Amino acid sequence: MEKTMNLLLLIFTFITNWIVSASFWALYFLFTVPFFHEELAGNYELLTERILQLSLACVLVPAVLSGTGVMQYFFVRENGGRRAAGETKMYLERLMRDICRRGRLELSDFRLYTAKADDYNAWAIGGNHITVTERLLNEFSEEEVKGILAHEVGHLQNGHSRLGLLRYGMEWFSGIIVYVYSVVTLLLAFLRWIPVLGIFIGIVNFFILIQYYFLKIFLQIPLWFFTQFGSRRNEYAADEYACGLGLGMELAVGLVHLEHIFRSGRRDWFSRLFDDHPDIPSRLERIRKILMERERGSSAG
Repeated sequence: MEKTMNLLLLIFTFITNWIVSASFWALYFLFTVPFFHEELAGNYELLTERILQLSLACVLVPAVLSGTGVMQYFFVRENGGRRAAGETKMYLERLMRDICRRGRLELSDFRLYTAKADDYNAWAIGGNHITVTERLLNEFSEEEVKGILAHEVGHLQNGHSRLGLLRYGMEWFSGIIVYVYSVVTLLLAFLRWIPVLGIFIGIVNFFILIQYYFLKIFLQIPLWFFTQFGSRRNEYAADEYACGLGLGMELAVGLVHLEHIFRSGRRDWFSRLFDDHPDIPSRLERIRKILMERERGSSAG
C-alpha cells in the first residue's frame, strides 16, 4: 500500500506540474509568436510539439538533476544544514555507528549535518543526508537522539527521501512560474495608467489569473491530499524501521519528549487534515503495538 501511494504521488506530481508548465509555455507563445517566433505562426503542429518538448524538459530535467550529489547538497544548505564538525560530529557518528551496526550499514555512506534552526527537528534528504537541529541535540538525551536518527535512517532506507527530492525537482519550474508571474504582474501594474496599453494589460492579467489560480491552485488540491496521506504512511514506515533496529523504545521516549514540548495531543479531524505528519499519540500507539508483537515473538521463540 505504501509503495502504491508513493507511486501515485509521483505520477500525480508529474501530471500536475507538466500541465502547469505546458500552460505557461502556451501562454508565452500566445503573446510572443508574432514578435519573436514568426516561424510558428499558423503552424499549430510545430507549436504544439514545441510546447510539449519545453514543458516535459522543465519537469524532467530538474527531476533527474535532483538525484545528483550536488543538488542534494544544495538542498541541504538551502534548508540550513551545515556539515557536522568537532564534538558534535563525533557525537552523531557515535550514535550512528550503533544504528549502522544494528542495520548492517556503513557509517561512511551517510552525510551528517546540523542546523541552527530554533526548533526540535531532524530530516533526511536524498540518499544519505541527515540533518539534526542543534536545539534537539542540546536538549534531548542521547537515547532519544539515537531513536530519532534511526527514524531518519528509516526514511533513507525506504526511499522516502529520494522520492521527496524527485518531487521537489518536478515542482521546481512551477515555483519559477509563480515568481515570473509575480514579477510580470508587478511590472504591468506600473503601466496600467497608459490608456492604449490598459486593455492589453487587462488581457494579460486575465490569462495569468487563469494560469495561476485555476491551474496552480486547483490542480494542487488533489496533489495535496496525496501528499498528506502518503507522507503519514511514510512516517509510520520509518517508525517501524526504527523498531526493527531495536530502537523503538528510544524513539518512543523521544516522541514523548516532543509531545511534552508541543502538547499537541490527539487533535480533531479537521486539524489533522492539514498536517503531513500523524499526531504523536497515534505514532506512539503503533510503536507500542509493534514492540508488543516483537516481545510476544521473542517469548514464543
